[in-house]
Amino acid sequence: MEILEKVKNILPKEATSRIELEGSEIIVYTKDRDFFVEHEEIVRKAVEELKKRIEIRPESSLCFDQEYTKQKIMETVPKEANIKNIYFEPERSIVIIAAEKPGLVIGKGGETFKQIKKETFWIPRIERVPPIKSEIIEGIRKVIHTEVKFRKEFLNKIGETIFSERKTNRDWIRIIGLGSCREVGRSCFLIETPKSKVLVDCGVNVGGTNSNVFPYFQTKEFDYNELDAIIVSHSHLDHLGCVPMLYEHGYDGPLYLTTPTIDLATLLWLDYIDVMQKNAVNPLFTARGVKEAVKHSIPLEYG
Repeated sequence: MEILEKVKNILPKEATSRIELEGSEIIVYTKDRDFFVEHEEIVRKAVEELKKRIEIRPESSLCFDQEYTKQKIMETVPKEANIKNIYFEPERSIVIIAAEKPGLVIGKGGETFKQIKKETFWIPRIERVPPIKSEIIEGIRKVIHTEVKFRKEFLNKIGETIFSERKTNRDWIRIIGLGSCREVGRSCFLIETPKSKVLVDCGVNVGGTNSNVFPYFQTKEFDYNELDAIIVSHSHLDHLGCVPMLYEHGYDGPLYLTTPTIDLATLLWLDYIDVMQKNAVNPLFTARGVKEAVKHSIPLEYG
């Protein structure tokens, strides 16, 4: 792929062991400890030239022992951060630190974060632990972090799609309203561009009946096999209530939304199933669709 060749040509060849794609990010693995610690200036210039996000990760052979790493993290991070859990994704050289106060794990100016990287040769990922224990959120984190092999292959596939030079017979942009136009509920818009087809929101009409419950998927322009992504704006059923249904019907692309949105969405989806069953109504989807949506989700930060 052209973009990978460009990265290879910019970065020091002796420091680069392999290059992979994870969604819109380019991941460069290295076996060189010095390069891993002192790569910021080189990568900054590469990012400026290519206008792409690049992350340097150590090969798993460079990463320190997991028990040593846990101990070092606990020694480095202030106790006030209240770390609740530390777990690893060795396939990606990532250590996840779940804490009540993520800011203290990052440190002023990111100093604590950088120190953990430098002393353990793992890439830290910090997650906020909710103040009130939630089995739903724990379940979401478990699905995402235990499906590491699937997620890695999935993100690589998405990256290849993003960076490939695809051609279509479209030279225009079109927005098609599949729901919520002159009505309240089932928000859903199909956006077509010369390079992609994206669904923005996919909600239900909570008070609707029969086919009026879900968006107008019968239109000839809609085919979930042609979708490149689903983007969810926020966590209301009228904006995301039908997302698991698409996964149960075979859609296997990415779901973009913020971390709080996927947490609340999962709660709403499971509650929706429960309410429908208690009212002797067949729900639009099952827990399997919810799990698939979570597996395929790509949580984004605000901004």
